[in-house]
Amino acid sequence: LVVNKWALKEFPFVWTLTTLQFGFAALATYLAGRLGLIEVDALELKRLMKFFPAAGMFFITITAGNAVVATSNVDTFIVMRSVVPIPCAILEALILKEPYPPPRSWAGLATVLLGAIGYCLANQGLLVESASWVVLYLVLMPLDGVLIKQLVSASGLSPWGLVLYNNVCAL
Repeated sequence: LVVNKWALKEFPFVWTLTTLQFGFAALATYLAGRLGLIEVDALELKRLMKFFPAAGMFFITITAGNAVVATSNVDTFIVMRSVVPIPCAILEALILKEPYPPPRSWAGLATVLLGAIGYCLANQGLLVESASWVVLYLVLMPLDGVLIKQLVSASGLSPWGLVLYNNVCAL
């Protein structure tokens, strides 16, 4: 997060920086697999097509997060990110038919949220220069998390295969 903030100050092109990050991750994963350092599934067009919608959404979500980092302070991003598990839990129950979290989990989520807000208020406060990026991130991140969870569970790919497919498709 802090490195992204620094990178965006030095190179303020959010979409390009995100593309470079995904490209580096895809290339590093592919090369590590080719060198036999990790087990990576081979790229197959049929699987790439299945992954494309989720990976595309993930790319936009990460870009929105980078844009929030670029147009606000780190505290704002921390508070924004701490909100995401709440709609994720609701979407998992509604879409994936998973049980709702028990009351103790909701209490934990509320504690994390209140702690993040308290941290923010004690430091620099919230700074939002582009509310549209925040809204985009807060809408897409939970949807993306649920979509990727469903896709990953049905993919049959190795963990490094998932990394490769996600990053290649996001490009």
